[in-house]
Amino acid sequence: MSKTMKVNAADSLPVGMQLALAGGLIDAYTYVNRGNVFATGQTGNLVLIGIRIADKNFYDAFMAAVPILFFVMGVFAYQFLKNKLSLEKKEYWQSYILIFEVMILFMVGFMPSSVPDVFANAPIAFASALQFCSFRVLVNGPYATVFCTGNLRSCAELYYKGLVQKNEDAMKSANRYSLVIGSFLTGGIAATLLSEYFAVKTVWIACMILMFPLVCLVREGSRIQTEKS
Repeated sequence: MSKTMKVNAADSLPVGMQLALAGGLIDAYTYVNRGNVFATGQTGNLVLIGIRIADKNFYDAFMAAVPILFFVMGVFAYQFLKNKLSLEKKEYWQSYILIFEVMILFMVGFMPSSVPDVFANAPIAFASALQFCSFRVLVNGPYATVFCTGNLRSCAELYYKGLVQKNEDAMKSANRYSLVIGSFLTGGIAATLLSEYFAVKTVWIACMILMFPLVCLVREGSRIQTEKS
C-alpha cells in the first residue's frame, strides 16, 4: 500500500476495530443473555439449528432461525436503500446506519429478561446486517465487522505472503486484520464478564462503543462540507 494513500474514516483501522469490538460484544451478549443464539454470527446459528433439530428441540431450533431470517431481511433492506434510494450517494449515509443501530440496541437494553428472547434477537440481527453491509473495507481490503471467518482467512493468507514471500505490504495488512480479530474477541470476553453485573443492559456498552466510529464519521463529513464551502 502506498504511504500516501488516503483512507476514509469509514475504512480506517480505528473505526474497524471499534465496530468489531461492538460486533463481538453483541454476539456474545445475545448468546449469554438472550437464549443462547448469535445475533450476528449466522453460521453459528445454522449449527445450533442442526443440533437442536437432531435433539428434537424444535422450539429452540426456531429461536435460532429467527436471527437468520432477520439478518437476511436486513441485507434486503440495505439493498433496497442502496438501489432505490441511492443510499451510498448520500452524505453521512454510514452515520445514519450507526445511529439506527444504536437506537435499536438502546431499546433492546430496556427489555427485561422476562420478554421472549426473539423480540430482542430479531432487531439486533437486522441492525447487525445493516452494519455488515455498510462497512466492508478495511483500509484497502475486504473485511467483516460482525463475524470473523473471512477475516481469519484473509489474515492467514496475508501472513503467508508476509512471512514466506517477504511482502511488507501484506504483513501490514495481516497485522491490521489481527487487530480487528482481537477486537472482536475482546468484545466477546467483555460481554461475558459485564453480563454478570449488567445482565440484559450490557448491550448499552455496545451503544457507547459505536459512538466512537459515529463521531469519526460525522467529523469527517463536517470537514468535507467545510472544504466544499
